[in-house]
Amino acid sequence: MTVPDTDIARLQRGVFRGIQAGSVSSESKTTLLYAEEGTSATVTIFRTPNSTVLKVNGKADASTGGDMDTQYLIAHMPLLMHPSARTTCIIGYGSGATVHAVATYPTVEQIDVVEIEQAVLNVSPYFHSINNQVLDDARVHVFMEDGRSFLRRRDAAYDIIISQPSNPWIAGIGSLFTTEYYESVQERLRPNGLFCQWIQTYEISAATRQAMLHTLTGVFPYVTVFSIDGDLICLAANEPLQGSVEDMVERSSVESVARSLARIQMQEPFDLFASAYAQFPTQAEPFSSGVRNTDDNLWLEYRAPVEMYRGTNEPLAPVDDKVFRQILDGLFVDVKGEAGLSRAARSIVHRYPERHYLLGALTQHTDLSADLRQDLRARGEEALEMHSARQQNEARFAQANAHVRARRYADAAPLYEAILANATDDIAAHRMLAWSLSRLGQHSSAWGHYERALELNPDDFESLTNMAAITLSKGRADGVGYLDRALQANPHHTTAYRIYVQYLRDQGRDADAHELAGRAREQLSAEEAEAIEQLLRR
Repeated sequence: MTVPDTDIARLQRGVFRGIQAGSVSSESKTTLLYAEEGTSATVTIFRTPNSTVLKVNGKADASTGGDMDTQYLIAHMPLLMHPSARTTCIIGYGSGATVHAVATYPTVEQIDVVEIEQAVLNVSPYFHSINNQVLDDARVHVFMEDGRSFLRRRDAAYDIIISQPSNPWIAGIGSLFTTEYYESVQERLRPNGLFCQWIQTYEISAATRQAMLHTLTGVFPYVTVFSIDGDLICLAANEPLQGSVEDMVERSSVESVARSLARIQMQEPFDLFASAYAQFPTQAEPFSSGVRNTDDNLWLEYRAPVEMYRGTNEPLAPVDDKVFRQILDGLFVDVKGEAGLSRAARSIVHRYPERHYLLGALTQHTDLSADLRQDLRARGEEALEMHSARQQNEARFAQANAHVRARRYADAAPLYEAILANATDDIAAHRMLAWSLSRLGQHSSAWGHYERALELNPDDFESLTNMAAITLSKGRADGVGYLDRALQANPHHTTAYRIYVQYLRDQGRDADAHELAGRAREQLSAEEAEAIEQLLRR
């Protein structure tokens, strides 16, 4: 008789991710910006305090926050390794960040993007801050179809193929991790071509992870695996993987490439490759399994969901120091032994301090000089201190936020500073330190941290709003520009509307204030909109 209204925000909360815990988070700090029911999936865009998130059928598949490293590195790693990549193919568009990272290389002439769902492309403008409107690049050609079908029918060869499917426990995704899929990829690679594959390390067992890698090495005889923030990036090839540090430094120094790498705090090739974890055929154990995922057994299709619902989470075993050294010496033909370890040591301290044990273990090798052993030992101690400090950050953040709620900003500021001393890219810490400093009247220092937060995430609407408040309080009209950017990033941000309407009222621009309040009514809840209306009645 009736069709009830559908709350798509509730439907897209992804309750299946927390079902094993017996409860579902309220997600009270997320805002639905966009929703579209596509041909093959429902695509939504949510805004959190720290990032914009793309969800496909309730599963977060891309963001401007925690996914940035893998979204960029899955492009930069193969492009820095390949001596002369001209043609690339990317399976899955996502936020477009990976496509943009590929497009930063001026030597790339062709970028074919395969995406099965038009709705994913429709939300690309929400990620312009990280994809730089890459769909407008003349080198980018989008093909709306299934990735496997595309590779089978496409009569073309590529220097690099990048595959970034969703998690394998999503229905149908397991087919992008099968022997047959990898064989179709292999057929489309040019001589010296590289295949780059993303694999998760969370919500699956070690045995499943090994089966996935075993399937990959069943097709590609040479595979190097890198561990990046809970994800694996696998470089696979038909020939041994070897690159030149000199060439990589030259390629990474191109302005567009360097700017892209800087977004994820990468300064040189070793910052990328110091995350090396395992290599085939150098090692056997990480790639050993009695199972291969194939089209006719779809083993992963049914194994992965069971482990996800059980909450299975078996972290990676520590990387072996001997293997680590072998990988580095093998990857870089012009940097061997001590020179490579010295550069890797610097990157480990600043990028991967959780690997502090690696530097200490390397000092045991008798073929190293006394000076290098001493240097590695010192760097290992530095990395250990960094790692220990980062482990305390969660508690520091909770305590600092409690001080802010109690308006004890002088007590909160040192805690945020302690976090940033070992985690310089923590957006929330920069923003909250800036807020605390501004409450203490230190507007100049606060401004610097707001700017740093925006460097890390140009869509940080809370920083933009706070910067607007500081600017307008000084009588500078350019603060309006920050409010416009804040509302573009999050059109549901009540505070930005309130400051904006109040400013327009103070300037005697009542008509503009009423027009803006009308926009607010369309975007905010009834209670929030009423608060804005009250400003007009004062």
